[in-house]
Amino acid sequence: MAPVTMATACDISTDGRLLVIIGYSIGFLFRREISATGEIESWKTALEREPTVFSLGKLRQTEGVCFSEDEKSIFFTSERVQTPIFEIDLPINPNR
Repeated sequence: MAPVTMATACDISTDGRLLVIIGYSIGFLFRREISATGEIESWKTALEREPTVFSLGKLRQTEGVCFSEDEKSIFFTSERVQTPIFEIDLPINPNR
């Protein structure tokens, strides 16, 4: 598994199935799967799989992250003064 290093923020989706962790320039997305019987797997199992890794671009000191209302994208920002809020689409099918 790609190590999650220098984590600066994280958020869990409202349905409890997605976890996004961001660092200074990279994001990690973990997803809990649903079994054929409708049970959601544990976070322990989900975190043992390779995450979906994605770039946050060249923003220094990325801090703070949250899912959009429809959970198709994330918002993030930096700790620097007067930094805008950025939005990027998630690299997965949000309908899972």
